[in-house]
Amino acid sequence: MEIKVIQIAKNDISRKGMEDPGFNYEYPYEVLFDTYIEQVSTFKKVWAVFKKINEEKPDIINISGWGIDLSITLSIIFSWLKGIKIVISTETTPTNHSRGFLKEWFKKILITRAKGYIAFGIQSKSYIKSFGVSDEAFLDDRSAVVDDEEIIKSFESAKNKPSDFQEIKTEKNFIFVGRLVSVKNIALLLQAFQRFKIKNPEWGLILVGNGPDLTLINEHKKTIDNIYHFEAVSWREVPAFYTKAQSIILCSFSEAWGLVINEAMLCGLYPIVSDACGCADDLVTGVGEVFKTNNLASLENAMHNFASNFSYPHQKSLEKISNYKVETVAKRIIAGFQKM
Repeated sequence: MEIKVIQIAKNDISRKGMEDPGFNYEYPYEVLFDTYIEQVSTFKKVWAVFKKINEEKPDIINISGWGIDLSITLSIIFSWLKGIKIVISTETTPTNHSRGFLKEWFKKILITRAKGYIAFGIQSKSYIKSFGVSDEAFLDDRSAVVDDEEIIKSFESAKNKPSDFQEIKTEKNFIFVGRLVSVKNIALLLQAFQRFKIKNPEWGLILVGNGPDLTLINEHKKTIDNIYHFEAVSWREVPAFYTKAQSIILCSFSEAWGLVINEAMLCGLYPIVSDACGCADDLVTGVGEVFKTNNLASLENAMHNFASNFSYPHQKSLEKISNYKVETVAKRIIAGFQKM
């Protein structure tokens, strides 16, 4: 079996600064445009993707999503017309986007062109099944993975050397990692932390990322002690921050999954997520705290629950995340490709 990954561009602009040009990926891949995807015209992207499908002549094409970019959407139709077997990988859930009759009708046409499906978790599988897809068509329904070996390696390395974060003065910390954009609901996190601090002045909040909500963070730093902000870094550098925290919080209004929770749980952190996060059912329930989306009291209560009885590393996190090892998921997907 020969597998090749075709990547349209190096990243999207909102993730600028998260690249790691020094990391050598060992699998065969090709980047069509060495720039951000928004900086390439639609015509060029579509033409390049179609040309690459024609050149590679795959027996099976595994397409990530269906509406991320027009070149992705059209590649499903193009591959179907050429008689190539299609597998669609998806993290979309029933709640993380607005729905409309025409949009869902067109989506059903796209989705049902595929012969196989790879779902991130329970919620994304449920959404695909709502289009009439059977259980048997899924190659895997727990495919939300990060590079677990590299994450753990980076975490252990950071633990065993002097800290690079001298400005972090607190021993106990919550952490947020991600883009500082409105959908991540940073405003709620800052409000909850402000109220939480009244009874827990010894705790800190670490935020790692870039985006327009940095202004909001800077405003809160003027009146709330122990808020620490750091610029966005590559995924391999993030585990060093986890050595300074005991719990990760994700407050998103909408989050198809939240792979940052995988990363943090691999490092033993306690997860606190909104019920709008796709990973809530699969990863967090029974291990961490799931609070009501955009509910200040619910989030504050979750933070208090953890702070009153926390342990580090959190063994339950390590046990739960072990079901999402890259090696294990890869074997299931490869078996599915072979069956097709």
